[in-house]
Formats: sequence, structure tokens, C-alpha cells
Amino acid sequence: MKITLDHNCIIDLVNKTIAGNQVEAIIKNTKYECFVVNIGASEMQKWGVNSNSYDKFE
Repeated sequence: MKITLDHNCIIDLVNKTIAGNQVEAIIKNTKYECFVVNIGASEMQKWGVNSNSYDKFE
């Protein structure tokens, strides 16, 4: 299964929060293939990209 993590997941992972511990468990589980978004929806909206379609985030 593919999982996409946002930057907040990485911050939680680094800070070893409860959520970060859960993210770490997911990353270590070999049944998951994890990715980190390169750009978030909020940044795309600042550039005038309409987020009404998931295709624009791929």
C-alpha cells in the first residue's frame, strides 16, 4: 500500500511525538511504501492552482 506523508508527519517524527511514533511504525512496516509530498495544497493555492482535482497534486 502506498502512503503519502506531509511535512507535519516529518516534524512529528523528528520530535518523537505520539503521532511521530505512529508514523515511524508505519514507515518500518514493509507492507507500506511511503512518500513525502514535495509541495502542499496550501502552497499550490498561493500560486493560483485550483485544488478541485487530485490529479494536480500527483
